[in-house]
Amino acid sequence: MENQSDIGDQNTQQTGQNPIRRLLSILEGLKVNFWMVSTLVLAVLLVFGAALFLNSKNKQGQEIVDNSTPASATELNQTIQSTTPIDVKGVVFPFVRSGSIYFYDNGTEKLLVSQTQKSSQTSCDNLSYPFISPDKKYIAYIEQTGDEPGYGGCLGGILKLVYLDTGKIKAINYRTSYFKWNSSNQIVFSPEQERSEGPQTYTVKEVFYDPASGKETTFNVIIDQNKSTYADTMVSGEFPFNTNKLIRYKDNKYYLVDKLGNKEDFLLDKSQVESFLDWSPGGRYAIFESSKKSTLDFEAIELVIDTQDLSTQPKEIRVGRGGAGGEFSTGRRWYFEKGFVAYCSQDLYFIDGSKSLQLTNSGGGGCHNEDGFVATSPDGNYAFLKFTDRFELRSKNGDIKNITETTQLAKGRGRPKNLVWLDNDTMVIFQSTSGGGNSNSEPPSIYLFERKLNTIRPIVQDGYLLERVY
Repeated sequence: MENQSDIGDQNTQQTGQNPIRRLLSILEGLKVNFWMVSTLVLAVLLVFGAALFLNSKNKQGQEIVDNSTPASATELNQTIQSTTPIDVKGVVFPFVRSGSIYFYDNGTEKLLVSQTQKSSQTSCDNLSYPFISPDKKYIAYIEQTGDEPGYGGCLGGILKLVYLDTGKIKAINYRTSYFKWNSSNQIVFSPEQERSEGPQTYTVKEVFYDPASGKETTFNVIIDQNKSTYADTMVSGEFPFNTNKLIRYKDNKYYLVDKLGNKEDFLLDKSQVESFLDWSPGGRYAIFESSKKSTLDFEAIELVIDTQDLSTQPKEIRVGRGGAGGEFSTGRRWYFEKGFVAYCSQDLYFIDGSKSLQLTNSGGGGCHNEDGFVATSPDGNYAFLKFTDRFELRSKNGDIKNITETTQLAKGRGRPKNLVWLDNDTMVIFQSTSGGGNSNSEPPSIYLFERKLNTIRPIVQDGYLLERVY
């Protein structure tokens, strides 16, 4: 954001950063008398002093708001800071700064939820991963309350929900490490599992929660752990695309279930696949990992099933697999309904089996999650891609445009990180998922992509999705 500050300084100079000197120069050219000059200078000094006093009072007010408890409906409507004079009508999104959640609302920043206690190396007290619903009515986030950091740091916490019309905050009473919104404005997540020591039969859940009604729909996978080898075997399973369409595993077979049509169609036998992997964004394609092994290291064979035409044979595709530890997977990121980026890989793999397309491959070692490589707009008409030397916007009909950056962004595997479409015309780009850490490092910024202008520009300084404590 240094460039943005420089631009702001230049604009201030052009409009008169020193109003007294500018005014004297003008008056001298007009040859007015000394007393008129003195009077006008005094007036300017009085106005200038009053402005400084009001600005000081505003800063004091900001400090009071920043130290408040979780925001009420009144606090939600208090403007803390104007971030840009440029028209950003309709652009709203949440972010984290210094442990608290802020809300960017049409050019202003508002405190949404305050952090009540600072995290440390022994205690996780974070507010993380705030994401706004597609209808812009709710913000969900994860609240971590005093747990010890585990492998990978602070991850799990209570899932909470902010109702933006009232400022009300509601706990959903599940612990989770990550979640997402679907197109039906439902929160989709897998709760953390509480398991006792030793071999057991346990259940992995996937929950669809509807904030409007407060109702949830739960899908279960039953796992049996062998008492001697500790190997996991799936007994039964449900893998939903939505609450009405899912893959069901029973009696060692996989079926496609349509609840609305009351149909169940056989797909595959257990001997053919290792596991179910993913749905395409529109729910047309279901992806499985094949039991057939690749002859190449760090590669798997996957099967793509067209659920709209079950008469066709599953399509085999080859997908890279990572071999080093790193970030946890947040779910595949899709390029229309044509392809995806998988965990620990920077290639775009196509479901028709065509040659993969390498995106950016620079920046750090180890495994990274799927965020930051590709993102498809909600209507499915546009896809944003990150390459080593450029960002591209591709349309569904095949048009390709290089995107203009007002501030040049480095394009590595880890940065920028999260690509979040707000609607079909705008997207926010988080320079980094996390903040905090080394005080000498530059705080990450958030950038705005405007599709119609085909530009990326900085919009928020010091904004991210989770607080990192070292």
